Amino acid sequence: MPADLSEDDLPQVDPEAVSMAEHLGRHWRVLFRKPDLVRPHDTLVPLPAPYVVPGGRFREVYYWDTYFTMRGLAVSGRMDLVRSLIANAAHLIAAVGHVPNGNRTYYLHAAPRLADARPGRAALLRPRRRGAGGGGR
Repeated sequence: MPADLSEDDLPQVDPEAVSMAEHLGRHWRVLFRKPDLVRPHDTLVPLPAPYVVPGGRFREVYYWDTYFTMRGLAVSGRMDLVRSLIANAAHLIAAVGHVPNGNRTYYLHAAPRLADARPGRAALLRPRRRGAGGGGR
């Protein structure tokens, strides 16, 4: 501990507090969405697999949010949903030629850079075991 700090300066941690992984695990069901149905005159680009939105008010995925969501899902052991998000990205690439910023028709005109990098990172999202593959993290 630095010399200019004492135990009294440190924030008190509630022993009943849950870990970040437990906290996230409790919220996935609120952010989970079933595959979309095609609705006439809707700007939502339907996705064929289940997905997780970045906040409770959203009905769509967003490019970078989905990347970080996949990392949280992996920590929570939800590789089933990680695979679904990757399948949805592959679907968007097949359907519109790229992964847009969001699955809304008004996002289809521009692709974020590195649109193809996310599916290739799936292997890196798997929780690592200590001692395997170079010592883990």
